[in-house]
Amino acid sequence: MDVARKSSSLTWYDYMFFRVVSETSETRYTLDQYGVEYFLQLHEAIALKEYIQDLGNKDLEVKRQNEIKKPKV
Repeated sequence: MDVARKSSSLTWYDYMFFRVVSETSETRYTLDQYGVEYFLQLHEAIALKEYIQDLGNKDLEVKRQNEIKKPKV
């Protein structure tokens, strides 16, 4: 992670901006029109969506592991 941080010219805002633009149909122009609060809400919604997907994937993995551990009758 340190290597990526030192070699990247992206700021935290650039990273957030990329996530919002790549996950939505928003552009720099539309985001400028709506303001910072809307931008931050979009970023938070994207982060929440990813978190929920990660929880679902983890739950599926736990269920698979439990199925493997069950003795076959």
